[in-house]
Amino acid sequence: LMDIRRVPGSIETDILSFLTGLEIPSAIVLTKCDKVSGNGRANNLKKISAALELEADSFFFSSAHTGEGKKELRGIISQMAGG
Repeated sequence: LMDIRRVPGSIETDILSFLTGLEIPSAIVLTKCDKVSGNGRANNLKKISAALELEADSFFFSSAHTGEGKKELRGIISQMAGG
């Protein structure tokens, strides 16, 4: 889980490298998406994508406030758990 309002730092990149190195499936969920506008979301996604050196379609959007992404996140968890 990463806040869409901030660019990931070395901790996040280290965690992703660790998971990738161990071939542990993971999903990057950008939280608090209700806090940024459509343009802000696109701009922040570009920055986050560049910082993590991942394609923009590698991320999932989420908002606890609006419920955005809830269904998708449940699906991802189910899929990764083998269900």
